[in-house]
Amino acid sequence: MRRVLALALALPLAACAPTRDGEDPSGNTPTNDFETALFTIVDYGSWSSYQQGNLVLVDQDITCDDLQYYGTLDAWSLPAEVDWVQAYVQHGNLIDGWLQTYESLSRAEQSGTSNSESAQHFWGEVGIGPVNDDFPGDPEDPSTEPPNPGRDILATIGRDEGVDDELDVSVSSEETLAGTLSTWQGDWSFSATKCDTVYDQPDGTEPDDPPDEDGDGSDSSDGSDGSTGTGP
Repeated sequence: MRRVLALALALPLAACAPTRDGEDPSGNTPTNDFETALFTIVDYGSWSSYQQGNLVLVDQDITCDDLQYYGTLDAWSLPAEVDWVQAYVQHGNLIDGWLQTYESLSRAEQSGTSNSESAQHFWGEVGIGPVNDDFPGDPEDPSTEPPNPGRDILATIGRDEGVDDELDVSVSSEETLAGTLSTWQGDWSFSATKCDTVYDQPDGTEPDDPPDEDGDGSDSSDGSDGSTGTGP
């Protein structure tokens, strides 16, 4: 089981685009360094210039149904001593397919491409065990405030010290996204199962909620729950 350097930092968040399936010409599909690898695409609709892909690597047997909204890891519920890595991949609409090498968010910010339709970068977190939301210091004494209050994470990747980090996707099929994650905290290989695509509603409703047909906030449906789309 991997162990990584202890270090606490913060994280950002966020990612729409055409996706074309394909594979590494070598035909060598990467293997999993973690027990479970899952990948979820978040589609923000035609109003957005990008999609986001959420990659979860965790040393525990979980399924897509165990993830939170947007396909993120429920790190709060993990047992102690479980290693995990989570990467948020921003994929601009002008980028053709997920078979790309994604640079760090810090590098994209330096080049001025972090918020463009050509964006292809990532950032993320490395942790062991559950995330601790309890404030460990004395609220009356600012000197006891930790560097990243309310988050118990070993390190971030794709930011700051991780400026040279890279995420290389070599396989993207209907069911699988595979590649390597090379970071200042460690190098990992993954072959992730693609979960259902999450369709984020620009009107502020929760993901996958059916649109309001009347547009007045009333429920005019027949009581069905609507369906979640399936990713490429």
